[in-house]
Amino acid sequence: MSRLAARRGVFEILCAEGVRFIFGNPGSTETPFLDALVEYPELEYVLGLHESAVVAMADGYARATGRPAVVSIHAAPGTANALSSLYNALRDRTPMVVMAGQQPQRVLVQDPPLAGDTVAMARPVVKWSRELSNAAELPVVLRRAFSIARFPPRGPVFLSLPKDVLEGEIEFSPEGYRPSVDRLVTAAPDTIERAAALLARAEKPLILAGPGLSFREAWRPLAEVAEYLGAPIYASPVGFPARHPQVCGVLGWDLHTLRKPLADVDLVLIAGYRMVVNDPLNPLISSGVSVVHLDDDPGEIDKNLSADVGVVGELSSALSSLRESLKGQLKGRESRYLERKEKTLASAARARRDAESALQARWDRVPIAPARAIAALDKILPDHTIVVDEAVRASPYVKQYWSSAGPGRYFYYDGGSLGWGIGMAVGAQMAWPDKRVVAIVGDGAALFGIHALWTAARRKLRVIVIILDNRSYGAVVAALVEYKGEAFKRGIYPGCDMEGIDFVALASGFGVPARSVARPEELEAALQWALSAEGPVVVHVRTDPSDLGPGHPGRPN
Repeated sequence: MSRLAARRGVFEILCAEGVRFIFGNPGSTETPFLDALVEYPELEYVLGLHESAVVAMADGYARATGRPAVVSIHAAPGTANALSSLYNALRDRTPMVVMAGQQPQRVLVQDPPLAGDTVAMARPVVKWSRELSNAAELPVVLRRAFSIARFPPRGPVFLSLPKDVLEGEIEFSPEGYRPSVDRLVTAAPDTIERAAALLARAEKPLILAGPGLSFREAWRPLAEVAEYLGAPIYASPVGFPARHPQVCGVLGWDLHTLRKPLADVDLVLIAGYRMVVNDPLNPLISSGVSVVHLDDDPGEIDKNLSADVGVVGELSSALSSLRESLKGQLKGRESRYLERKEKTLASAARARRDAESALQARWDRVPIAPARAIAALDKILPDHTIVVDEAVRASPYVKQYWSSAGPGRYFYYDGGSLGWGIGMAVGAQMAWPDKRVVAIVGDGAALFGIHALWTAARRKLRVIVIILDNRSYGAVVAALVEYKGEAFKRGIYPGCDMEGIDFVALASGFGVPARSVARPEELEAALQWALSAEGPVVVHVRTDPSDLGPGHPGRPN
């Protein structure tokens, strides 16, 4: 062991943990941190212009690499600015270590400027929140932060680093430091057997495949389970390929489309899906339906639904075990399940034909139908393109018409706090410099996270940002239309309309070239221009404000 300045100890640990980038927005309370960083050229500080954009960029980098991202923000104001994006990271199980500067402990009692109880501020939106009380605890606390961020359910953690603590000394040996590792929980064999027995007996099973299946490619064994059973799948493309032949519909925030298929089932298999809200006044799943629920988070089992069998464990291994157990229980009865599979395949094909017919009906619409814009993207962009979807009301169209939507190629968020998409794309592009990343964002969402364009321009990242501009907060308009109250009757939607924003000028102000498209026949040329660019670009598409998504009656003219 040797004596080492605590501020240098931070970076020794970050290097040992394999960190390359620190996403941040600096402040005076981080002076010791920033000063010591100069001695570590292997670590690169990625500057963002607002903390919400900084955390969104870290979110993208972490989700793309599968490793914890590191964030540095500024004291109480910076922590407050970061909370909305931390909420998204928590909901999406993104591993992240967030460090905030703090005034020296010796003056905190005097309530100095920039100080505050940042640990309490961050606690609702992180897995673990702590302030260092002395330099000696730094190695233990920082290693624990990485370990907690990585352990299922993965998520962000928060550390407050007082200035005088960083100016202290620690006993530390870089050679003796053991970096954190992924710790995986194995599901209990008896629960696997019980789940397989229930599935084998089911006459009308249905599968909900969620975003959690993206980790360690857990979707692959689930696909085999679905194929054995012949069951229809409703999937989030974050965790399961949207074009699997048994996918009959996609999952998002709005679950009303599930009511009809769930009305005719006797078992639901839920895997890695955490957004089932079962309203007691209008239940999504009736009490007579059996539920098998698999997740790596024990807190999800029985949270909103009573599970007949709850399986807790790393999903890839749990589903692989379930596949093998189910295969044995179905032996000799394959013909029965083949008949069910044929019906499922026919239903899935019919859903795709219906979606295609709906697209053709909107094909030449002016202003441009959002579905038409997505179809143009799907036609022109290469299959290996990475899509980040913050299109909000148009997101169901991205899921329907982006043919490559699936794990590792499609990213969406469960948090719903606007401003995530552009930053997410920047972080993903940094993780995958040889791939093309496209962010599809609504106009309202773009304005919450527009700062990230500057970072993309500064780093010359080849990010394409598609802004679908319906000149309104379409999600709020859609809710008011469905509410059928005075706003709907009078055609007045308070606070929802935002005409007159020049997105081309905004992008240019951050150093990003941009084009605007108003007619469907202009889409292809604009997208080809974007593909040929060597740096970030924005394509602004004026879309139909009356189109509020598939299955919605729309905004009356």
